[in-house]
Amino acid sequence: MKFFLSALCLLAFSSFSHAQDEYKTAVQTGQGTLDIHHSVFSSTSLTPKIAERYQLVRGKDYVLVNIAVVPQSTPGQGIPAKVTGKATNLMQQMKSLDFKEIEEPGTVYYIAELRVTEEEHFHFDIDVALPGESSINIKFTKKMYVNE
Repeated sequence: MKFFLSALCLLAFSSFSHAQDEYKTAVQTGQGTLDIHHSVFSSTSLTPKIAERYQLVRGKDYVLVNIAVVPQSTPGQGIPAKVTGKATNLMQQMKSLDFKEIEEPGTVYYIAELRVTEEEHFHFDIDVALPGESSINIKFTKKMYVNE
């Protein structure tokens, strides 16, 4: 089962090119240079079995916000962090993002669910805290699409 979520996260980072984009932001910390990977993709990309296993909502009007903190010295190996955030639409309606930690062999991901409407724009404000470090803030904007 863990293999399937790892494959999904890898898929999310690599193949949803027009439906979602994966970005990374390099930051210098006391632990070295880290890449903060962030992506948003449709929850229907998950199989029903995976969604149930990790208690994630799967629906045409839900997207998943995926965050991974990856040291540049060990690519592909996410490390633990405290991830919090919010998403604000153009009407200034703010939604808190409740990130779930997903641990896989050799890596960690953080996934939050967000309900969206067709062509809704969200401004994401994500904070990533590492033990003994200042919080890292990532901001990005994304236009959402509802899957048919």
